[in-house]
Amino acid sequence: MRFVVYGAGAVGGFVAGALHRSGSPVLLVARGENLARIRSGGLVLKTPGAAERIPIAVKSPDELAAGDADRDTMVLLAVKSQHTLDALLTLRRALPDPVAVACLQNGVENEHVAERFFPSVYGVSVMCPNVYLEPGVVSGFSSPVRGVLDVGRHVGGSEAELAELVVAFTKAGFSSEAVADIRAVKYGRLLGSLGTVVEALCGPPARRGPITEAAQQEGRACLAAAGIAVDERAARDTLVTPTEVDGRPRPAGSVWQSVQRGQDSTETDFLNGEICALGRRHGVPTPVNALLQRLIRELSGAPERIAAYGESEVLAMAGSPDW
Repeated sequence: MRFVVYGAGAVGGFVAGALHRSGSPVLLVARGENLARIRSGGLVLKTPGAAERIPIAVKSPDELAAGDADRDTMVLLAVKSQHTLDALLTLRRALPDPVAVACLQNGVENEHVAERFFPSVYGVSVMCPNVYLEPGVVSGFSSPVRGVLDVGRHVGGSEAELAELVVAFTKAGFSSEAVADIRAVKYGRLLGSLGTVVEALCGPPARRGPITEAAQQEGRACLAAAGIAVDERAARDTLVTPTEVDGRPRPAGSVWQSVQRGQDSTETDFLNGEICALGRRHGVPTPVNALLQRLIRELSGAPERIAAYGESEVLAMAGSPDW
């Protein structure tokens, strides 16, 4: 199995580097300064106790061509959800032959978008404590297991191809298993991701506090009202062992990292926003998740405003009819 990994951030860059190290043929798709650094000096893969410069093949999206994939190629989509449509349009133009796509992304919408363009789509539930803050450098903060990548068929595909993907991830150092209902698993992961925005708004320690709890309570109420099955797979998460890299623990999750890098958008609209959408469809109030969506827009592109809000302030705002 060959891989085209579209997206070279915390998940895509790290998974691409690990697959390359384990012997899988990998083409990484990157942009901007990240592309330039990887092209000129390789991808720096940092893990607990080690740092390795990997000479991985890399292209920009505009450079992708038909020869970069064949029927034995799996595209690993690893962009943030707000960039999924653009990525899929690029892939569809560049790769005329049908290829399989696996979505290594938070949220539950990406697979639905991908199935509009490709006949075989897999969902991947990602639990990998990685960090991407510097162009050309990705860090993984779990050892000895690099993270959890559980995989299931969304549409099309085959059990043989699914098994081959699980083997490749396992060989690369991840814990990976095939699951029958990947949608239920990804909805479980969605609930766990509702607190990522809180790290950026109130500081990383607040993720395990009352705001996240309130957001998750709303999420569970919405999923129950919609009759959506949920599999949170807590036992799988225990395989991830948080470990320091360069003598420091992982600073925070994906939304915090996006704000810290000065990005003008985050994936919050596809995490907390997914709960708000369900709430609107099924008549379930979601004031906490809606507020978190609104507040993070004010922080996007402004890393100096990370942790601008206190937890009690946010909770008070969510309970006010005036916000």
